[in-house]
Amino acid sequence: MHNVTVVILTHNDEATLAKTIESTKALTNVKCIIIDDHSTDTTASIAKKYHLPFITLNLDNDFAAHRNRALSKAPTDWVLFVDSDEVLSSQLCTALNALPDNSPISAYRMRRVDTFWKTTITHGEAGTVWVTRLVNKKRGKFVRPVHEVWEPEGEVASLTGELHHYPHPTIAEFLEHVNRYSTIEANYRARTGRAGDIVDVVVTPVAKFIYTYFVRQGFRDGPAGFVYSFMMSFHSFLVRAKLYQHTDTTPLWQE
Repeated sequence: MHNVTVVILTHNDEATLAKTIESTKALTNVKCIIIDDHSTDTTASIAKKYHLPFITLNLDNDFAAHRNRALSKAPTDWVLFVDSDEVLSSQLCTALNALPDNSPISAYRMRRVDTFWKTTITHGEAGTVWVTRLVNKKRGKFVRPVHEVWEPEGEVASLTGELHHYPHPTIAEFLEHVNRYSTIEANYRARTGRAGDIVDVVVTPVAKFIYTYFVRQGFRDGPAGFVYSFMMSFHSFLVRAKLYQHTDTTPLWQE
């Protein structure tokens, strides 16, 4: 496929950005731009080293809107999103290079494989994740402010190869992300009329841990699998607890 823009989304990603950019070099006939959410580290300097266009866009706690604004900055209809903690596998690059120019597809999904604590996560919630990242901006849009998804106007096809994901390098960063994302999700649920339920606060996170760690065999990923299952269940708890805290007479907490 020709005439594709690779959009790399960044925010204080000096530790991983170069590896992400290097992985895109196996793609042919693409343009690459950086869309940055006000990084304060050396992210901009790394982009400059690679001579890549660097555009600053405010995230505003809405990941779908951020991706949609990034679409508007791309000079081509087809856009491949790669986050700065992700790396394209060689097999995925081969599949991308083989796509036809006149594809009638709305978008393409790819399997994302997480590596956490130097462990490839193959079970639990993160064991079988597919993300839609190659999209035609005239054939859909991203929706939901967090854990955003592509809302297609047409068919979405699957690609071979993997998108390698290296999230949460430390527990502190994992906790920061869980707290931030749960706040955005709880606010989104409140805005769309969802009500908090104390039974849901207590029962759902426990049930989720049992399901991801035991039923979906997160335990097979060792200590990393336990931490991953626990943290995602904690995220589930925080979403519901924050939503329960909200009432019609109490303003939402600060994002």
